[in-house]
Amino acid sequence: MLGVNNKVYVKDIRDWEDTHHINILRLFDKIGADNVISIITIINKCDYEIASDILDNLLVEHDIVEIYNELRNVLLGYDYSETFKNKESTDDEDIVNNIYDDVSKYNYLSEYYMHVCMQLMSLGLLYTEFWSLCTKEIYQVFSAINQKQLLDYNKQIQINYATAALIGGAVWGKLPKQAPTLKMSDLVDEDTIIDTEFGEMTIGEYRSARALFNLGGGINE
Repeated sequence: MLGVNNKVYVKDIRDWEDTHHINILRLFDKIGADNVISIITIINKCDYEIASDILDNLLVEHDIVEIYNELRNVLLGYDYSETFKNKESTDDEDIVNNIYDDVSKYNYLSEYYMHVCMQLMSLGLLYTEFWSLCTKEIYQVFSAINQKQLLDYNKQIQINYATAALIGGAVWGKLPKQAPTLKMSDLVDEDTIIDTEFGEMTIGEYRSARALFNLGGGINE
């Protein structure tokens, strides 16, 4: 959006909330000029007067709701409304790659990003590396790490299979023609609790519920 940075660094979000003791998310509770201006000051690192001028220029071609939604997406790093608009997808890869969470559950936006940081650290990303990312980069990094782990795992399976085939073929005869491989869906923890259109349930329960729903089982939300 013209006049507003299209990315913001998670470190800047944390530093601003630590300094002002204000949850940035609360600025989105009400759509109004003052809140939008405050958000622009955070994203552009400018004062209130400059942010006011930026908003005035934006209002020439955009309405306040459009500006509000775009600023929220910049702070979160993804399209919030599109991500949570449809919870009916049962695609396993979507579930595995879904690092997104409902930010309304957190007291501060930086608290949400700390939650994301812990998830990425469990996958090998360093703490300092995470806090040097902008919000948009977080989800790209998460997806890339998942894909790399999958490729590395399957590569190791192929190596182990080739070794086992030489030994197994000599002792017990032929092994299956192909080595087993890991799919993205295999990374899903069936006991993980997620928010769904049916309420909170495990991924395993959600899959069963969606299967019954798709078959006309009459599940009520």
